[in-house]
Amino acid sequence: RRVDFDLSAAVAAAYVPAGAVLLDGSDYFTKTFASAGNRKTWTYSVWVKRTKLSSVMIFSLGAEQPVSGVHFAADFRDENTINWYTEYNGSAFDRLITTPSYRDPTAWMNIVLVQDTTQGTAADRNDIYVNGTKVTAFSTEDYPAEDIESEVNNNQAHTLFSYLAG
Repeated sequence: RRVDFDLSAAVAAAYVPAGAVLLDGSDYFTKTFASAGNRKTWTYSVWVKRTKLSSVMIFSLGAEQPVSGVHFAADFRDENTINWYTEYNGSAFDRLITTPSYRDPTAWMNIVLVQDTTQGTAADRNDIYVNGTKVTAFSTEDYPAEDIESEVNNNQAHTLFSYLAG
């Protein structure tokens, strides 16, 4: 039997782990590396608690003003699915969109993105894990080329947890 309920904002706000940061959409973090690191093989892990559903929320690294014309991002789509993509001058050249949706505003989620473009099999180059479980169902699967360097770990601004217009 399904039971629907609303968790009041006061109750939801009362449970905030020590060290957690609540961002309202106008705040975000940036980091610019002094020099480029490994851009073919990397892992990114983040804990998120969605407070707004059906909004496009960046929860991973993204270069807002890329030097090379390449933009990397991961966000929640309007369908509450996870969308991980890289664009070159506005056109996506690799993208994973999960089939499962993630819409519980009361739950913390651990999301892990893994990229290893040195892998010979295309489907082994990008992986998404949610709460320790590898996501295997995607509505869109376009993988990066072998040995391509992403913008992650490049020596340019990386933006964390910003909202995009649109």
